[in-house]
Amino acid sequence: MNIVLLSPEAIFPVNTGGRIVVYNRIKYLSLQGNKIFVFTIVDSREEFLIQKESLGSIAEDCKCYLRKEYLFSSMKNSFSMPYAVASRTISDMQKDIDILLQNESIDLIDIEYPQMAINAIEYIKKYNIPCVLGLANIEYLSLKNIGDSIKSPFKKAIYKFEAKRLERFETRLYNSGIINAFTFVSESDKEYFETTFGNINRTFLSPIGAESNHNGDRVIHDGVNIMIFGKMSYPPNIEGVLWFYKNVWPVIKEIVKNVSLYIVGRDPSKELVNISDESVIVTGTVDSVEEYYYKADVVAIPIFSGGGVKTKLIEAISYNVPVVCTSSGACGTKFENEKHMFITDDSHEFANRIIEIIRNQGDVNERMKQAYQLFEKEYTWEGICRGLNDFLKTLIV
Repeated sequence: MNIVLLSPEAIFPVNTGGRIVVYNRIKYLSLQGNKIFVFTIVDSREEFLIQKESLGSIAEDCKCYLRKEYLFSSMKNSFSMPYAVASRTISDMQKDIDILLQNESIDLIDIEYPQMAINAIEYIKKYNIPCVLGLANIEYLSLKNIGDSIKSPFKKAIYKFEAKRLERFETRLYNSGIINAFTFVSESDKEYFETTFGNINRTFLSPIGAESNHNGDRVIHDGVNIMIFGKMSYPPNIEGVLWFYKNVWPVIKEIVKNVSLYIVGRDPSKELVNISDESVIVTGTVDSVEEYYYKADVVAIPIFSGGGVKTKLIEAISYNVPVVCTSSGACGTKFENEKHMFITDDSHEFANRIIEIIRNQGDVNERMKQAYQLFEKEYTWEGICRGLNDFLKTLIV
């Protein structure tokens, strides 16, 4: 198949959940003989330069658009559409898509995230090309949940307002009949969508996966390392880390000696950077998370809002590291409390479960074994994208 893929953000470096999903879809769909033509929006000149070079081995072509060059049109468009859509409405991308469709035999258009649909709708109709929309979560619900968690009344009002606008946009899009099929990374989001919008026969679950990293060498280290991973400018991640630091970390430090907390992820917020504690390391952007997983004793996933399956959960299990997470962290997956990991929203239990793992109490190794077996069965990228490829073929018959 010849596939046009629209991404709302840079794919390289592959250091956030959304980027990991899009990168692996491109990689494994290409390995199955498909030609992928990528159109993506980037936020910096550095990202602009790295995309074509990095995607060259797995994509047929890649066109990038620097978001700040379209700032005026984004602000203008935001009067008539949600800002999440307006900021991704790129006139040059639309022209380039039109030119490509005139000159190439394209079988399918894959739009990652509904915010990008505005760039392709006209051409889906014009050329009568099947289209699939990939949803990492229900976007307006995710925006609403973030708004609910924000304390500032002003920011809360903005998030609520934009969430309502986005809900109207998404509802029109989903009911338009333009989209042939919808893919989801979360079973719960898929079920919500089917209940709210119908389209049951046009939905497909393609979960977040990871590579099998079980055979990597563990790093021998002094003391105990607890890791939290994620994009650290994302409000739900900031909220979760601060909750952990204020409510869970003091309990652990009181009982466990020589323990360190690593906050690993790009663009850490001021609140995180300003944590003044010798036992806490805020890494900022890292070239690879691998070394941190290999020296992790426990991965903590404290998250209470946002949407979709958390890439960091699947990733942690792929490295065979024990996990303690909140219920939102495991939502939409098949992993179960106590059988595969510990799941709790109570700060004292969260701390005690981590201490239990550190002390190697209970069935820690058996729990890790069960989690890894489920990962190998359900969550490897190769298997996930093989199923996705088979589903996409049904759309062009």
